[in-house]
Amino acid sequence: MKISGLSWLSIGCLISVFSPEAFSQTSPCGANLALYRSVGAKSNGKFQGTEDSCAGRGTYGLQYQCVEYIRRFYSEALSDNTTAWRLNAVDFYQKASSLSLLSFENGQTATSPTPDDIIVFGATARNPYGHVAVVTQVIGNSVTCIEENWSRTGIAVLALSFQNGNYTIQDRGSYHILGWLRRIPTQIVFQPGPGQGKDIWTTSVYSYAPDGNFPGGGLDNFELVLGGWGDEYYSLLQFDISTLPQNARSVRLELFSFPQRGTGTTGLYLDRITQFWDWRTQGTGRDRLRLWWADRPNAQQWTAQALPAPTEGQWYSIDITDLYNAWQNGTYPNYGLQLRPVGYWNVWAEFYSSDYLDDPSLRPKLVIEL
Repeated sequence: MKISGLSWLSIGCLISVFSPEAFSQTSPCGANLALYRSVGAKSNGKFQGTEDSCAGRGTYGLQYQCVEYIRRFYSEALSDNTTAWRLNAVDFYQKASSLSLLSFENGQTATSPTPDDIIVFGATARNPYGHVAVVTQVIGNSVTCIEENWSRTGIAVLALSFQNGNYTIQDRGSYHILGWLRRIPTQIVFQPGPGQGKDIWTTSVYSYAPDGNFPGGGLDNFELVLGGWGDEYYSLLQFDISTLPQNARSVRLELFSFPQRGTGTTGLYLDRITQFWDWRTQGTGRDRLRLWWADRPNAQQWTAQALPAPTEGQWYSIDITDLYNAWQNGTYPNYGLQLRPVGYWNVWAEFYSSDYLDDPSLRPKLVIEL
């Protein structure tokens, strides 16, 4: 063991483990072993499982130690500033609050680990520095993690149990798991108003145009209408998310439901719009004041099941986390979303639009948790 290696450890490099697994089939230095949220866990080459680095110091500390991946992942995938995270792995748990992280003690918490959490392994007689890994998936009785400087695959699967109201991740050999850490939730509310929001409703039969009732059209006004009475009413929304965070833990579309016409409310379908649309600049109708039914953009159903019917006078929340992140990471272009009714026979769902003036707080909004 080199003396210089010890000095590196003091500013953020950790020994993962001294185990046959770490050395059995070593990948070349810097080779990607696994990928999560587009951030690769890399091989430490011939130094896999030791306190040394195959590539020296990088932006996030000694490459490719376990803490280096934690810092790089939280910076690149979650846009956190990890400059202050120059710690030994075992110290992350004790100093969690100073890093703006919540801590959950293993075996003593009713809060399950979730993706993006940091698992902290305690020290052992042979490794006083501990280990850290990032949770990528929690299914049933297992927790999958991505890590550097331990597994030759960059992936570890740990057993999870729930007893007496508490979650426990089983120890990994001689390594006791202290607990898991989570970012303190940060909430952003994005609620555009007139001239900023892009939302409208359209219908299949009546045009709502002053110069004739047909063909199908709609109105760009204070409301978003879904339902029908033998005909169909759809609503479309598109948020400009170009200035919003690139990754989010949770994103909800929230719409305020006001008293409905007709005999009752209806459930909804959520669709991803797949092509450009703008009733103000293009279309086949006789004006640019409405989205004519014939000009509706193509869309694909996003949720497999119908969403429940809204309750009048309350916020209606739709989880669009996966869709938002897919827009932001380039999986799909952001052309917005479409809401369709489940029922058409005098059942309705009506919400305020971004043009609603009486109470701006009731306009559509995105609630983003980081």
